Amino acid sequence: MDVYDYKWVSNTRLVYYVMKDKRYFVHLTSINRDLKEKKLVQTTFWATIVDGILSDPDHAYVWKYYQSKYSILGLMNIHNGRIRKKERIRSSILWINTDFNGTPNLISTYKKKSGGNPKMSFRESRDAKWTPLQFDDDDYMVYCCTPQDNTKLYISTYNKRNTRSLYIYDTNNFTLGEQLLSDSAFDFHGNLYFFDNPYTPPDRAKLRGVIYNNQYPVSYWFDDKLQTIQKKVDNELTHSANLIIDADTSLTLFLIKSYSDIKPAEYYLYNTDSDDLYLLFKSRPWINPYNMVQTLPVNFITRDSLVLHGYFTKPRCGTAPYPTIALLHGGPHARDYWGFDPEVQLLANRGYAVLQVNYRGSTGYGYRISQENKFEYKKMYLDVIDAANCLIRDVIADPKLITVMGASFGGYLSITCVANEPDLFRCAVSNAGVFDWKKHVRSKKFKYSDYAYDFFKANLGGDDNKNYLKEISPIHKAKNIKVPVFLGGGSDDRNVSISQSFKLSQILSRNGVEVETFFKSGEGHGFAFKKNLVIFYERVLDFLNRNMNSEKKNN
Repeated sequence: MDVYDYKWVSNTRLVYYVMKDKRYFVHLTSINRDLKEKKLVQTTFWATIVDGILSDPDHAYVWKYYQSKYSILGLMNIHNGRIRKKERIRSSILWINTDFNGTPNLISTYKKKSGGNPKMSFRESRDAKWTPLQFDDDDYMVYCCTPQDNTKLYISTYNKRNTRSLYIYDTNNFTLGEQLLSDSAFDFHGNLYFFDNPYTPPDRAKLRGVIYNNQYPVSYWFDDKLQTIQKKVDNELTHSANLIIDADTSLTLFLIKSYSDIKPAEYYLYNTDSDDLYLLFKSRPWINPYNMVQTLPVNFITRDSLVLHGYFTKPRCGTAPYPTIALLHGGPHARDYWGFDPEVQLLANRGYAVLQVNYRGSTGYGYRISQENKFEYKKMYLDVIDAANCLIRDVIADPKLITVMGASFGGYLSITCVANEPDLFRCAVSNAGVFDWKKHVRSKKFKYSDYAYDFFKANLGGDDNKNYLKEISPIHKAKNIKVPVFLGGGSDDRNVSISQSFKLSQILSRNGVEVETFFKSGEGHGFAFKKNLVIFYERVLDFLNRNMNSEKKNN
């Protein structure tokens, strides 16, 4: 079996999740840092560690999930798995956060038929009642409470410039307080760093800095000591994003994650006493940065005059105009980031330019782009087409050798693009895509979580909105597709049924369209097994080579 995730619940005790077939949690195990006293803690998928308690190293908060009807929150003995001080919550728990002392004090829950809207609640102490927060979860993102006062929260919400800023929020009177950080073009959507612990007196604990992304990763430190360390590390590790991501309780040793567009993550230890920076290990030591290709941020203007962002990577060899692949992220409420992307490097090293489009609905770009157009699926594929045409106009992309490729929602957009613009793209690659939204929304009704079904029904509509669902579903425009299509998927995909790809493949084949498929049993939403992943990319590269060959451009 595979270790899926882990959590330190004390300075000496590690708890880790073991999974079967790279998909299903099987049990929870604890072990000492010296790899002794290994003990089975829980034998259920539904046990999730919330947080450890440094002042009580034998216990950790845990929640257990019961088929979306209710959840149990309690204090679990990490040696025998017994849970005490159980608290029954009559709804599904989507997210839990703990206060400075390790006690759960923020919770996001969902009840069936709540219109797709989770409820965020807080409490000042374990014995207090949960109190709903008075705001819409779409407009506010909650991070944690302030160390000094459990009635004040760090949240991000929209400012007058319509980008998300970091604020302090007072739960006593439900009002916004001090604005801590703001960006004119990008949302604050990142991580808060305290580097303190339950032994630190609350009056000395403080928010020391944040890390978020605009076009590049940004570290912003309120603490003078951290600013000095950041400058020291940046001077030694040039041309990289260097993130201070952890520290020991004495704030003497700091863990640094260093990476770039051509370098996978490397981890360093900085010792403030000796002023030394030590390399701990490289995440992918077999990658040679000199063989990789730089990725640069790009902007483009849509047909309705919206400025959108993305990234562009030239092929390792050749001159413009390049054969180009528009590589589309999933989500859609996610985004592409600057950094080492193995899929991008794979394609660039095979002679393709790669365009990554953060189409509207992608997170982190302000209200108008990320929130207002959150479910405008038709506009999203138009953004991809506008970005491709922009590269063609600038003589960067070869107009006869451009294609679309993506997975999940990116796979949906890929097929949607060739269904609506059959003369623009050379071919399309889709993995685990949605092609019939009516069937996809309906399938969520019978899954283990009510939230997904209610979410889609509230935002896209169900059977009562079938005309719109048909309009955004490329399977109903399959007759327009004229170019070769590659479809991938896993038989055990619980997110998007592989029947979506089966059906589209059948329709395209009947229409005389060249279709290649790579469907694997035992795989879920994406290929988890290395053997299958390698075969998938070998097949995709062969498909691209045959259909993106420069000799075919005049055919």
